Amino acid sequence: MTSLLFLFSSLALFGISYPLIKRGTALTRLGGDAYLMKRRLKVLGYTLLATAGLLFVLAAVTQYYSGELPPNSPSPDDSANPSPVTTRGDLPLTTLPKPKPEQTDESTTNNTSDLPRLLPYSDAVALTIVTHNAQIDAELAKIDSIIRDNPYNAQAYAERGNIYATAKDWFKAEDDYQRSLQIDGTNDTVKYNLADMSFAQKKYASARSVFSTVNSDSELADLASYKIFLCDLFGGQEDVAAKELARFNYIGSNASYYFANVAWSLYHKKPEEARSWIASADRIYAPDKLNLYGGCLFDLGYLPIPLPPQP
Repeated sequence: MTSLLFLFSSLALFGISYPLIKRGTALTRLGGDAYLMKRRLKVLGYTLLATAGLLFVLAAVTQYYSGELPPNSPSPDDSANPSPVTTRGDLPLTTLPKPKPEQTDESTTNNTSDLPRLLPYSDAVALTIVTHNAQIDAELAKIDSIIRDNPYNAQAYAERGNIYATAKDWFKAEDDYQRSLQIDGTNDTVKYNLADMSFAQKKYASARSVFSTVNSDSELADLASYKIFLCDLFGGQEDVAAKELARFNYIGSNASYYFANVAWSLYHKKPEEARSWIASADRIYAPDKLNLYGGCLFDLGYLPIPLPPQP
């Protein structure tokens, strides 16, 4: 878009400068004040002509560099060497946007359509952890090819980050999530997955800071609020978590209300209270949402709740 603006400006200035130069040259023979007028017209004409030439060069340079890789984007050699990172659970999700129109051609559009639906970190596990390594390698090869064809494809980076995350290659997963956010910094799903990786590694402070930026999607924002509560509860900020729990209880709805109380009860060794909260949630929500909110409590060892001792 910028290159076109430069090009059109260059052509417009050229169209103005040429008549000025020609008119100024015609006045050369008149002498006196007419000669001074001629000089001014010619100088103005040549100045506009030089400016037009500079804008044309800028248009060419802008067009050339618009096809290069973004900062930190992978080279073909890098993308050929996959490495692991992880995710967890069952999440609801939004789909990442397609690349910008000026960066998309017919071939990359078709390739993008071959990508699976982008899932949150947790769902990515459910889909890929049961597959063989060879199948995961095949998916990585396909996504690597898409990225080589279109290094501005935010969805491809995010999906590759999900695959690395399922393999618990945290470094590569984080790198791909960050690259996706460099291209499209508004996608809450990628932000959530990035934060959930830190949560899975019990880096509660860093996870909390990213969870707090997830707010554009109401369902995902509720899940992020619940995870912020868990970060405070398990990260040694129990007094802060208690205030957050009070807010959940004041609202008295959403899955975060039920599962925050489950987590609080389990953390304070009150299994029967936790069991009652789970039973209430089970009457309201589908199994995938129960898994989504309760999955991290399984990972941390709080669920399943042991049965009470038999008399």
